[in-house]
Amino acid sequence: MPDIRRPYPWLILSLIVQAVLMTNRLDLLPMWNDELFTVRAARLPIGAMLQMVRGDVHPPLYFLLAHYWIRITPAGESLAQLRLLSVVFALLATIALDRLWLKEASARLHPSAYRDAAESPPRPPEFEASTCSYSRPRRGPHDRRA
Repeated sequence: MPDIRRPYPWLILSLIVQAVLMTNRLDLLPMWNDELFTVRAARLPIGAMLQMVRGDVHPPLYFLLAHYWIRITPAGESLAQLRLLSVVFALLATIALDRLWLKEASARLHPSAYRDAAESPPRPPEFEASTCSYSRPRRGPHDRRA
């Protein structure tokens, strides 16, 4: 089992590429209505913010995170700060995907896995032919089954 704390070069490279692509021109697109609502809510004091988002379909945790995120990030436009929060979530999701789902992929993708598959015994006949409906020959209205 690979060491989960060991950084993989492809992960570091993909995080760098992701960060560069996602942070380039955060203010390129205009503000959407949901972003405007989040900016307005995040600027309010906690009590007023919770009152404002009470009727919203989203849980208040995101608004609380946005509220504190705006205060800890360097001063700037609130929209860019909130979009940067989404970038952080995307980067964390990439790390989680790598550590939780892809940690065994290196063993599956290793060249020896293909060699082992080539040396494996043949599959039973029921797995050789596809049974999907789109792989069966079509029959016309006048065709009869034999």
